[in-house]
Amino acid sequence: EWDGGHHGHPGVATQLLNTASELGLQQASFTLTVQVTRVHNAMGKLDHIPLTTILSFSADSGATPHRALKSDKEEQIRFVRVIKGEFAMKVDDHAPLDTPDQIDAVAQAIADSFSAAWETCSREVTITRCSKLWWTDECSITLQAYREHGLPEDWKLYCKAVKNAKRVFFDSRITEISITNKRTWDLMSWVQQRKLPPCEAIQYQGQPCHALPQLWDALHNTYNSASDCPFDIDILDSIPDMPIWGWVPFSAFEMRASCSNVLAPGLDHIKWSVLKMLMRGPTHVFTILLSLANACLWVGHWPKHFKKSMSVIIPKPNKPSYSAPKAFRPIVLLNTVGKLIEKMLSNCIQFDGVASDVFHPNQIRGICQRSTKDASLILTHMMHVGWAKGLNISVIAFDVAQFFLSLNHEVLMAILQKLGFSDNVIKFFSHYLVGRSTQYTWCDFISNLRQADVGVGQGSALSLVLSALYLTLIMRLFELDPLTRGCFLLSYVDDGTLVVQSKSLLDNCEALKRAYSVIFKLFKRFGLALEHDKSEVFHFDRSHSKDNPPVDLGYALYTGATPLKPKLYWWYLGFYFDRKLTFTEHVQYYSTKALLTVKAMKMLGSSTRGLHPVQNCSLQSVFHTSPTGGVEALAGLPLINLLLHRLSERADYRFATLTPTHPVIVFLSRFNCGTITPHPSLLIQTMSEPEIFCTSGTLFESNTNVLALTETLLPMNPLSRPGVQLMDHFVDQVHFDDCKISCSDADKELKQCTKHLDKLWDKISENIGTYYAGTDASLPLSEQYQAIAASILFSSRAELWRAWHVAGKVTMPDVELYAIRSAIFNATSSVDPSIHSGQGHSVAVCEALQTWFTQKDGQSITFVYILSRLQWDLHYKAHKYTTKLKVALGPCPATSFDSLHMQAALSCGASWNVMFQDSEYRGQNFLHLKTVDGAVAQPGGKDNPWIHFANMSSPQLYARMCWCILNHAPIGPYYS
Repeated sequence: EWDGGHHGHPGVATQLLNTASELGLQQASFTLTVQVTRVHNAMGKLDHIPLTTILSFSADSGATPHRALKSDKEEQIRFVRVIKGEFAMKVDDHAPLDTPDQIDAVAQAIADSFSAAWETCSREVTITRCSKLWWTDECSITLQAYREHGLPEDWKLYCKAVKNAKRVFFDSRITEISITNKRTWDLMSWVQQRKLPPCEAIQYQGQPCHALPQLWDALHNTYNSASDCPFDIDILDSIPDMPIWGWVPFSAFEMRASCSNVLAPGLDHIKWSVLKMLMRGPTHVFTILLSLANACLWVGHWPKHFKKSMSVIIPKPNKPSYSAPKAFRPIVLLNTVGKLIEKMLSNCIQFDGVASDVFHPNQIRGICQRSTKDASLILTHMMHVGWAKGLNISVIAFDVAQFFLSLNHEVLMAILQKLGFSDNVIKFFSHYLVGRSTQYTWCDFISNLRQADVGVGQGSALSLVLSALYLTLIMRLFELDPLTRGCFLLSYVDDGTLVVQSKSLLDNCEALKRAYSVIFKLFKRFGLALEHDKSEVFHFDRSHSKDNPPVDLGYALYTGATPLKPKLYWWYLGFYFDRKLTFTEHVQYYSTKALLTVKAMKMLGSSTRGLHPVQNCSLQSVFHTSPTGGVEALAGLPLINLLLHRLSERADYRFATLTPTHPVIVFLSRFNCGTITPHPSLLIQTMSEPEIFCTSGTLFESNTNVLALTETLLPMNPLSRPGVQLMDHFVDQVHFDDCKISCSDADKELKQCTKHLDKLWDKISENIGTYYAGTDASLPLSEQYQAIAASILFSSRAELWRAWHVAGKVTMPDVELYAIRSAIFNATSSVDPSIHSGQGHSVAVCEALQTWFTQKDGQSITFVYILSRLQWDLHYKAHKYTTKLKVALGPCPATSFDSLHMQAALSCGASWNVMFQDSEYRGQNFLHLKTVDGAVAQPGGKDNPWIHFANMSSPQLYARMCWCILNHAPIGPYYS
């Protein structure tokens, strides 16, 4: 026992006592809570009397029990079956949904069905430090048998069960992380959840949070409270009203397509995989959910059950201290069905907003096809073009304080009305934004429900869309102000960038000061505030001058004697920018980080991937001492410069898929420009030949390379609008038959497919009003000929019509879609009018089928996929017909989007094959391997035959195979 009253020399105990007093700890008297017995007879040679006591231990380990459901497929199917049964008992298929009370009643019945099914199928588990995720029922049975009998045989069975359970669990976990999810870094221990300091208390407003109520107050005031800033709604009067949008009801096809694969499950314990299983076919559950989604929009009501959420508090990475609530991030868990409806609504608003030019062109994020990569591309292009014209570029990055929480509901409703939203949608959002509540979760502790109806809330698919709508009018008013002439504004939701160009950096500073004042006043009139302490300024100047002037923003903290000073390097949008745009600092930072990571992987290799030390040593020795080129060929990894060249070339054609109002379009030539007004000074067409000659960049390359694409792509095609697509209206009249029968025997599978097709042909040939067509496509191996599409039309086994179509320089899916345009073939892509290669053929198919379906009821179409190796009668006739025609490619053939992508990949492979002929690259003694047909094997990608047939389950065998091919046995580093 520590004697606090001791006044001896100042040792460790005295310092500990002083530290305890500083922390506010008080000394308490020692009190025995159990009976202690002194055992005098057991003293023996000891100099003290032993004490004995009896302590009672309960079975409760102190951990909080939870209910969980096994992740195996059988349990998931059982869970879905129970949900359907609960729905049949609790939810009426014909329940009215005409009033808010009726919508709340149906939503609550759905929640009760999910809850009852969860209680039925889940089981209570208690996870402690000693819990083993790999433990199975077989382990429990064998352990119980050993405890009862204590036989050596039972112990061996238990050890075998544990070994098998561990092997199955960890192999499946490693496969899921590294192969299925392609996130190999998750196997490393340093990317896992960071453990909090054991003795660092949360501080809020200078006071430590020692009790849970204090912690909940601190978290709630940090994440769900905002200063009530004044606003001036009259500022919207200067903007004309936009035409009112027409709203289209949600469809069954749209709801199925909106189910996500990656979003986290909600409070109702319903995963997206379970929701997908519930939506297969016109089930009772699916009908109720679709009716509820449409009723919410038409009635203008969001159910109370969907307004409840849970905020899980997790630490932000790489924070120096975790004593403030801002060092943590709330992850909001919403109702899964509610998230599904929100995602459908978000997709509709984004499509209609972009098609109707509602969003400002310079808004990045929260809008389809716009990301921070585009913002980086725009900034670098402006710098290169500005330098070519002799201009200096200066930027100010600003941040909006508590952006999502500070969005005023009254201002937002006025903005929606100004942008042309219908009355029922505005009524829906006015009810959607209020009455929300959340619970906070810290470790195993859960708070009570707290009101959280400020701003737009986080975690919802509608948050980014609503915030983008809130900002669009601010950006339009910014452009109309005469003080901002020549200033370029980019917005990334909760922050933005002001960009100016001139001959002098001092003129840039004055222009930035004026623009910053305008944007600050606009945000203030919309009820928002800028965080001046987070503003940053940076000057891009490739001259040899060291002039780097500060900017007087006119607002504290950066005004007068303390202006805003620029830095040498600017961390923004995930990049380290330097003044000359060389990216030297960026490359150095990430190369150093990658090198340290690889070194750490080498040290922890045996613990991160489950390899034994001998296996780890054998495998890593191959890559440590072998020639670079040979190892790259064996691993199927092309050179990084070839990969970057392929990515750059394929990215050039992406600009053909952009919407007409995309911000990048303003810099392209007028030939490629959409409906947006081109930039007056940075347009490529306005540059002289000397200026173009001394500049470079992705936009310059794509402006020329995109002309090779002859296919017309329509990003905002009306037939691809959510709710009006072909599958939205005629999902019951379009059928698919993939003719795939899973059998272990390939020959048996082919026979069953042929039998199935013969029965189908006999069935359709007997109907007089049935027409059927056989289609096929031919893509010659020689690059001298064009692709050919052919189709033959039959009725009652009589041929009615056949046709050839020359497709040009395209890929096989493109030419198959061309054949569908005249008949039918590739079912999965033929009725998809969204942006993709061969979109024009799909749009033509959808237009023809929509017209045909509306002319007469009861008409339907079936797409049948037929394997070419079957040589089935109807399809084989089309195959022989299409291979007869040979058409030369010509000087200017038609090219598709996918064909240009494929050409970029082939060019990368050809360059790699040329480099591989150099013995210094591949290794002097590299063993030339041959394929089955006798040809010399060349390096390839993931389908490389050199590793495709290797036994990857044995690292030693694969390592020795590499040594043999490379003729490079282990040397010094291996043995050391």
